[in-house]
Amino acid sequence: MSFVIKYIDESGKEKSVSLEADSSSEAIVASGINKARITDIHESQWQAVWQSLISPPPAILQQAMFLASLSSMVTSGQALHKSMKNLLDRYKKISKGDSTIKSSENVSDILKRYRFAPQAIVMAEVGEKAGELGEALRSCSTKIIEDIELKEGIGKGAQKGFLYIFFAVVSLIALPQSFAPMLIDYMNGGTLTLRPNFATHVIVFIYELTNHYWYLIAAAVGLIAFFRKPIWDVLKELPLFNAFHMLIQYKTSMLFLSSYSYLNSSGISTLAALNIIRKQSSRSDALIVTNLFNQVKRGQTLSKALDNDDFPYTVRTTLSGFEETTDEVKKKTMSSLMKVLNIEQIVLSKRISAVLITAGMAVLACTVLLIALGAVMPLMSLRQ
Repeated sequence: MSFVIKYIDESGKEKSVSLEADSSSEAIVASGINKARITDIHESQWQAVWQSLISPPPAILQQAMFLASLSSMVTSGQALHKSMKNLLDRYKKISKGDSTIKSSENVSDILKRYRFAPQAIVMAEVGEKAGELGEALRSCSTKIIEDIELKEGIGKGAQKGFLYIFFAVVSLIALPQSFAPMLIDYMNGGTLTLRPNFATHVIVFIYELTNHYWYLIAAAVGLIAFFRKPIWDVLKELPLFNAFHMLIQYKTSMLFLSSYSYLNSSGISTLAALNIIRKQSSRSDALIVTNLFNQVKRGQTLSKALDNDDFPYTVRTTLSGFEETTDEVKKKTMSSLMKVLNIEQIVLSKRISAVLITAGMAVLACTVLLIALGAVMPLMSLRQ
């Protein structure tokens, strides 16, 4: 695998280096860079995309079963690397015939090599650092299964809504290809005269745009892809898009809180915990945790650093000043908070599903109405 390591050089400037290694820890050793100077390490983006195309990650349910089995083996006192090798021999869809494990590899590095989900990699390293690997893996497996059940229970509604919207958009593009040439011919004169209305002009416009000015659509898509971040910053303030933004907040918060709770309860400092979490998180989550890390490093409390738009209002208010409480109270607070966030996530997901279904049906109805008013009715009233 190809890794990109970002670090601060002796002059204080941020630099990056790319190199090949089997794991992130091996990449750090091979680079010869002092760990204290490293700010970020991640798999090369292009290689990650290419790897996902030629070798997709294992099914999420397979991952959950693997983690649950490994948790049971570790908790019962079985040898860690031997247990992992036995499991990889059993779960061939994960190992793809290669169950080779080096004794120097950490569990998190092994999971990353076999393309496990980011939350599994984070929780594995957190469990290793906290000395609670079995419990961390069990918790992660349970959370993955809960997510699967949530998607199956709620995602069907969202899928139905997206399906309606997809068919509506396809119809909105395909149907004008059939009706527009005939409408244009009659509008330009001939033995029969067609009296167009607003809907007719919309159908003709769609036809002209998709057939003669398709490059404008391609250019628009390119610009949106290039400026996706500032565009998203604007869109996320709008009602429906804001709901999707909140779902992202819940996902980030629950992964962060579960990881931080294990590390904090084992006596690891907040700064060290943030450093561990950010190095193993996915690219987007790593940027958020790195921002927390930098603020805490400058002397801010974690609760103050969490008071930003990357986290839900519930997190910002519940954890306000929680550093002043005891470790036991902190643990109970974060456990209760994760349950509340899970409930809020379920409620929000149901609302999004309902909105998508309604929106999908509305767009489909508008498409049918557009064809009826703009094509069928004018063609039925043709006059000589």
